[in-house]
Amino acid sequence: DAMESFVNLAAALFAMLMVTIAERPADDDHPSGHSKAEYFSSGFEGLLIAGAAAAILWAAVQRLADPQPLEQLGWGLALSVASSPLTFFGA
Repeated sequence: DAMESFVNLAAALFAMLMVTIAERPADDDHPSGHSKAEYFSSGFEGLLIAGAAAAILWAAVQRLADPQPLEQLGWGLALSVASSPLTFFGA
C-alpha cells in the first residue's frame, strides 16, 4: 500500500509539472507549443507502476518464503495521508 501511495504522489507531482509546462505558449524552439510534455507524465507514471509492481512482487515472494509480522506501519500511513489530498484535488 505504501508503494501505491508513493507512485500516486510522485505521479501527481510530475503530472502537475508537465501540465504547467504544456500550458506554455508556442515559441521559436517549439512552434507547435509544449502540449507534448504531457506524454512524459504518462510514461513516467508507467515506469513508476512497473517499478512498484516489481518491488511488491519481490517483497511478496520473500514474505511467502519466510513469513514475518508487519513492521514500520507508520511509513505506509504517512505516504497514504500525504498522497490523498493530491489525488483528491488533482483528479
